[in-house]
Amino acid sequence: MSQASVSPMRVRFHRLLHQMKQQMQRFRHAMFSWRTLISVIGIALAALLFAINITPVRYNISVGMVPTHTITATRDVVDEVTTESLRSAAEKAVQPTYVMKDGVLDSVLSNLNQIYAQFDAAIQYAETLEDYSSTRRYTADELAKAREIVTMIALKDYQMRTLLNTTRSDLSDLYSNLFDAIQNTMSGYIIEGSEHIAISNIMQIIGYRTDTNLLQNVVQPLLNEGARKEDIAASIFQSVVTQTISGLACGRPIRGHIAFLGGPLQYLSELRERFYLTLNLDEDHRIVPQNAHLFY
Repeated sequence: MSQASVSPMRVRFHRLLHQMKQQMQRFRHAMFSWRTLISVIGIALAALLFAINITPVRYNISVGMVPTHTITATRDVVDEVTTESLRSAAEKAVQPTYVMKDGVLDSVLSNLNQIYAQFDAAIQYAETLEDYSSTRRYTADELAKAREIVTMIALKDYQMRTLLNTTRSDLSDLYSNLFDAIQNTMSGYIIEGSEHIAISNIMQIIGYRTDTNLLQNVVQPLLNEGARKEDIAASIFQSVVTQTISGLACGRPIRGHIAFLGGPLQYLSELRERFYLTLNLDEDHRIVPQNAHLFY
């Protein structure tokens, strides 16, 4: 074969090879472009999904409205209003108590000893008076002299008369019972705001062994010395309730429906409340008619 005939074939071969290379380059460029496009699209979709997930949903709802679909929080949400309400309720449910302070009981019992000594001295003074008896009447000067002896507690005239007409033996028994009752009560826990219950408990403990006049006119002022007015009123009401129930029940339990009649029970709601608590009466067993003060 001649040189002239071979050259054109080589030329076509080289052209074909060159075309193939160009096609391969175009293909590689096209593949790179498609991969780039797919990657960009994938990244864009991922960013869109992420944005959707982190973007809070806006709900067109109002207070009291029932939503039409389930609303799920994307994170832990603290309901501050409900939480504070529950905390406040839990705090109120805890009953505060008084913790005995060292030395307080000794101080109270020491004061009681001194008051007893003054009471005893006042009775000794009364015994020196002419015509002394358990029913003797005392003049204003004699009562004033007795008050000079009893300085730790203020007694009104009728209270001082009760003290002066008390025998020293009865006063000694009262002191012994009162000392033990106060010591036992103060050794326990007293709920704040219910101090009157502690006073009433002491009154009940010694009430069965103490003359009524002495209990009301001497012991009651003694226990109420320095107490709040509301505690004094509550303890007096409790004493009335205790004595009333004791007189009516005669040792038997009081059950069933209870009617509260008369003026004091009509106008003194706290007195009725003491009866409710003492008798453990629920609302279904309380009868408080209108114009209860007109019943007799």
